[in-house]
Amino acid sequence: MMLLFAENHATFARTVCDAFLADHVVQVAPSVAAAQELARSTQFDLVLSDFDLDDGHGTELVAWLRDRSSPIPIVAVSAHDHGNALLLNAGANEVCAKSAFRRIGDLIATLRPLPPRNSLTPPSIDALARVLVSGMSAPIDSEPAFRDLASEILFTERQAWGAFTAGLTRHTELRNLLLCHADDLYEHLVGTRADFDSTTIAVVPPLERALFFRDPT
Repeated sequence: MMLLFAENHATFARTVCDAFLADHVVQVAPSVAAAQELARSTQFDLVLSDFDLDDGHGTELVAWLRDRSSPIPIVAVSAHDHGNALLLNAGANEVCAKSAFRRIGDLIATLRPLPPRNSLTPPSIDALARVLVSGMSAPIDSEPAFRDLASEILFTERQAWGAFTAGLTRHTELRNLLLCHADDLYEHLVGTRADFDSTTIAVVPPLERALFFRDPT
């Protein structure tokens, strides 16, 4: 596979490329601008992005790719939960923290590009509710409330699924809308806001799989 690795720590990049990415062709970019330039000229199969880059943050690269409607799988690889949560919020699909890089090969093998809208059927409301309850550590008896929420957002009051399939919103915007309303419901049920970092990291990957791949596991 052709990989774009946005990482400004040259020694770390060289070490992990030799140890864990030797089966792939990897181009390393230390800055947002350098990564964007490579993405314009090369067809990559996957992007790995750190949060702190020489000229800004990896969130700028991720958002730029998603603004171009790129379906490419993106893995957040910050050493810190907050950086990984922000990368997911910007449009990354999975997380592999630097401390867990030994599993990057197995993770890469599971990743698929975001599917086109016209290939999708409506997701299972039950599966979405289970993902939200589990990922947010919400009370188990709150699953019906999350089921009602997902149905309202996607198919009744907000009609978000219709807007998505009509091309009015992107994959990232759809799942972030659902997660934002799930956060509000969690606060209503529990009395406190869910932690942004842990909730985002726990919920976003399985939520995307349930929405777009019908595979929340």
